[in-house]
Amino acid sequence: MTVISSETDSAASMSLPLKYVLPHLEQVMCAMPIGVLWVQLPEGQVLFSNPAFDQIFGYPKGRFTSLDQLLEETMRFDVQREQLRQTWVDAAAQVGQRCTALPGRELDIWSGEDEFKTILQNGKVLHDQQLLVMTYMDITSIRQNHQLLREYAYKDPLTGLANRRALKEWWEREIWPEKHSVALVLIDLDGFKPINDRLGHTAGDALLRRLGERLTKTVRDRDLVCRLGGDEFVVMLRRPGNAETVATVCARIAHNLHRAIQIEGEVLHIQACMGVCQFPEQALDWDSLFHRADQALYAAKASGRGTWLWAPERVGPELPTGD
Repeated sequence: MTVISSETDSAASMSLPLKYVLPHLEQVMCAMPIGVLWVQLPEGQVLFSNPAFDQIFGYPKGRFTSLDQLLEETMRFDVQREQLRQTWVDAAAQVGQRCTALPGRELDIWSGEDEFKTILQNGKVLHDQQLLVMTYMDITSIRQNHQLLREYAYKDPLTGLANRRALKEWWEREIWPEKHSVALVLIDLDGFKPINDRLGHTAGDALLRRLGERLTKTVRDRDLVCRLGGDEFVVMLRRPGNAETVATVCARIAHNLHRAIQIEGEVLHIQACMGVCQFPEQALDWDSLFHRADQALYAAKASGRGTWLWAPERVGPELPTGD
């Protein structure tokens, strides 16, 4: 057993692993599965990049000689490019620090293989050495998977329309913060179940998809069409104007839904009942908006097929009724 008897012996012993590693440092860096880039500060000269970096960016080794060249030739968005530059300038200007960690960033790049990629960048500034050391990971597939999961979470799988969760999030993001005006049109198809029973679920699904397409084409791009489930749909009219304008849109929705549609060789004419409530004229928040539209829908269904009605309670100006 070796006994370390002095501070000198201890320092010498502790340096042995480092003495072994240093000659092999480049090999270690080249074997790493993540991209590595070393940049000399303040000039921004590229000192080293490993094969994983070259593979991620899709360029041959030695292509980039400066940080500015890398940013100009690969970054898709100007805002990300300028944010990175400012981050590096701020980090390099830190006084009295040996090391400054840079915040991890997701970046969108245009690779040398003519592909859009999403990468994750992390880095540190080593002030004594005047080095910027950065690592990169290709997370394109991860972001794509996240996007797919989001679509599954926020889209109705049958029609591709927004679902109930997306509807509530749209309200919270687009309407509620600034209290923008919106009209909620709650739609229930008349006689869908007998058609579904007679022609089968495949035909019923096809009918729902076609009607969803018609609703989408009836309203503006800034509006939202949602399927709640079954034969219930919602149309959110953003900044709809006055009550007469909303009434015109409702009449157009009813007309387009009723137009002849051929399913399984049979020509169908679909009618729908609708309940309409406008925010902030008739409701003070999401719960009251949806509840009052639902009340209006219930009353419309009791009145007969193809009917639409305004919400029964008002907190604003008088609104015309429609059918």
